[in-house]
Amino acid sequence: MDYDTRVRTSSPFIIQVASSGGAVDNVTIGDSYANRTVSGFGQVATIAVTSTVIGVSYIEFLSQTETKPFTVGRIMIISTNAGQLDYPITVTHRDASGRRRDHVVAPVVDPYQNQTDRLIDDTPFLFDGYTRLTIPTVNSGATITVRLYPKNQFSGARVVAGKNAIKN
Repeated sequence: MDYDTRVRTSSPFIIQVASSGGAVDNVTIGDSYANRTVSGFGQVATIAVTSTVIGVSYIEFLSQTETKPFTVGRIMIISTNAGQLDYPITVTHRDASGRRRDHVVAPVVDPYQNQTDRLIDDTPFLFDGYTRLTIPTVNSGATITVRLYPKNQFSGARVVAGKNAIKN
C-alpha cells in the first residue's frame, strides 16, 4: 500500500456570529464547559452562533473542543460591517485550578493595504473546552466570521502510550 506522506495544511474551523437586532456587548465563541448545554449557547436571542463547516454544527464544534483540544496557529476574523473590527477581540483560556491567560487580537492597520474588514493574528493559543473568544461589541446587523486554523492537536492517549502529547 502506498501512503501519502505530504504535510497538509489543516482546514479551518469556521464559526459565524450574526446579529439580527441592535448592538450586543460581550459575545462569546467557545467556552464549551459553560455554554454547550445553555439555551442559545449563552447568547441573547438576537445573536446566532453557527458553524459554517459543512456537516458540522456549532454544538459539535463545542463538544470536540472538550475531547480533542487543539492549538490555533492562525486566526482570521472577517466582518461585514465597516468599523466592526475597531475593537480588540480577547481570547481567554482558563483552567480548573483558576489560572487564566488572555491574548488580545488587536486591530493593526497596515499602511500598504486598505482591508478594514478583516484581522489576522498568528499568535498560537490553546483552544479547549475552557477557551473563550470574546467580541466586545457586535454591531446591529453585523455578521462576523471567525476562522480558526489548527496548528496541532493535543492527545492525552499519546502521553499514556509514551509519545509526545502534541500530534501535528
